[in-house]
Amino acid sequence: MSKHHLRYVLLLCLCFTAGLVDVIGYLRLEHVFTANMTGNIVVLGMSLGRLHDLAIARVLTALVGFVIGNMIAAIIIGSDKSPSLWYYRVTTALIVEWGLLCTFALLAYLPLTETLVFVCLGSLSMAMGIQTTAARRLGIAGISTTVLTNNLVNAVEDMVAHVRQLLSGHPQSTSRLLSTESRLRILGIVLYACGAIIATVLERHAPLLLSWIPVSLVTIVIVIALWKYSKSDTTPSTKKL
Repeated sequence: MSKHHLRYVLLLCLCFTAGLVDVIGYLRLEHVFTANMTGNIVVLGMSLGRLHDLAIARVLTALVGFVIGNMIAAIIIGSDKSPSLWYYRVTTALIVEWGLLCTFALLAYLPLTETLVFVCLGSLSMAMGIQTTAARRLGIAGISTTVLTNNLVNAVEDMVAHVRQLLSGHPQSTSRLLSTESRLRILGIVLYACGAIIATVLERHAPLLLSWIPVSLVTIVIVIALWKYSKSDTTPSTKKL
């Protein structure tokens, strides 16, 4: 597999990881999302409507943690927009995410007190904030590993545009009906959902094992990135998606 295509696999692996982490947070940490901040804003609105102080505090913890994770990744990665297959500072940001996921996995062995819920929410949401910014820095098909709505809208719009071209008498567009971009976006959504399904099952039967799966997946991504993409690997990707 070429370096160009390998990064697609690594990005999709992060999508799968986000699905796992989001369900872990929702089922284990008082129904708060740790990756899907849109869902958290809805939960926050409902909590404000019910004047549920504790629920408000939990959601705000996740939101603040996610933003802090965004900031940490932005500081690590910087504003350099030079084209590259895999910007080396993305790997550095993922290492920080790995540390936060490990922290949560270790905390999972402790009795879940109210204080620990907040600590775990902060750890997981910061990890997902870092991952979101790091994945966006790669600039692959506009895919976000946590914001599925954008992925879905982009994929649908892409397919509708190609179908419209086909119906207007451009048969050459049939080969582009499912472009690489569209396939990646759809796969990202599917893998996120698969992660959610697997996490739901494992949370019931093997919660401690589940806590280490995101750690393992991010470890794999980091190791492969360090192995395949060197610091000087800044050759622009000229191959079209």
